[in-house]
Amino acid sequence: MEGVQETAGQAVDSATDAAGGAAQQAQDAGGATDQGSGQTVERTVDEEGNILETIMNENGEVVDEELVGNVGDLPIEEEYIDDQGQVVSRAKDDSGYVYEQVFDDQGNLVEVRAA
Repeated sequence: MEGVQETAGQAVDSATDAAGGAAQQAQDAGGATDQGSGQTVERTVDEEGNILETIMNENGEVVDEELVGNVGDLPIEEEYIDDQGQVVSRAKDDSGYVYEQVFDDQGNLVEVRAA
């Protein structure tokens, strides 16, 4: 059991590190401030579609970060063709945040973004 927990922890750490390294490319999916504690909760999505939830204190310092899902695992609510002829799939997570996956004409994922 210890090996499984360690491997799972490494996977989360790896995903968190990868997302942190892609911070310039990550797109803000939104945030909310808890007026009682002064903490802000933000959800971002990286170029691989990983959804990260970051909690910051009233000074803007990160106090917790967690991988909460992947856009590819969310149910698609809408699909449309954009101006460039690419298929765009829109999905919403359980917190109400909306994400889009963009596919080229061959079905390859070319972008994941917060909508």
